[in-house]
Amino acid sequence: MSNRFTRCCARRTLMRTARRSSRDVAIDLKSLVYDFAMTKHVNDAYTEAESDL
Repeated sequence: MSNRFTRCCARRTLMRTARRSSRDVAIDLKSLVYDFAMTKHVNDAYTEAESDL
């Protein structure tokens, strides 16, 4: 009985969290991709500068 109740509560909480935070997740993904791109850009620039020396 309590197991089924726990599962029901967990599923409901999960759905509520998913609905609420889908925009937040999209923002997180965008910032993550941006951070990755900037890091790659900086690393490439650093490598180019190093190879010039």
